[in-house]
Amino acid sequence: MSLVLLRIIFLFIEILLLVGVIWYCVYLTMLLISQRSGIPFLATIRKSLPEIFSNLNLVKGSKFLELGCGDGIVTCTAVKDYGLIGKGVDINFILIIFAKLKAIKMGISDRTEFIRQDICTTDFAWADVIYLYLLPRYISSDKIKNKFTTEVKPGTIVISHGFPIPYFDKRQIKLIPTKDYETYVYKI
Repeated sequence: MSLVLLRIIFLFIEILLLVGVIWYCVYLTMLLISQRSGIPFLATIRKSLPEIFSNLNLVKGSKFLELGCGDGIVTCTAVKDYGLIGKGVDINFILIIFAKLKAIKMGISDRTEFIRQDICTTDFAWADVIYLYLLPRYISSDKIKNKFTTEVKPGTIVISHGFPIPYFDKRQIKLIPTKDYETYVYKI
């Protein structure tokens, strides 16, 4: 092998390592911002999404709201694969940037919106379908409970991945077992 080729290979490896270190630093920053705000970033496993969405009768063009959207994969999947109009909200601005980039990459940025916003100030009435993967202490907080019980319009589907919504027990219509967590589906 020539010396020039070895240098090119070595440079390529250095660039890959640098990209990896930068990605790791950005990821850690996202986690720290989420942790500092009191809401850790819990990503839904992408492989679970077909299991969840195929068990629902989603109507094309329905408005999909994801609370705590993180990197936007759930919203992007709902829009791209099921024809919904998506909106994701998260308090972490770095995750919102990643979500917007993901929507652009998937070619669905015209049907998605990602907003840096506290979910306690989000308009729940906009949505026909609401998806959340929040810890029980946030689901049961008075602010979230009040928003769910006063703003959500009749007929709205509420999907809670991982944890039940205790004040919606009588409205549960499905329990979807997925590989990582159970998913609770409610109809308001």
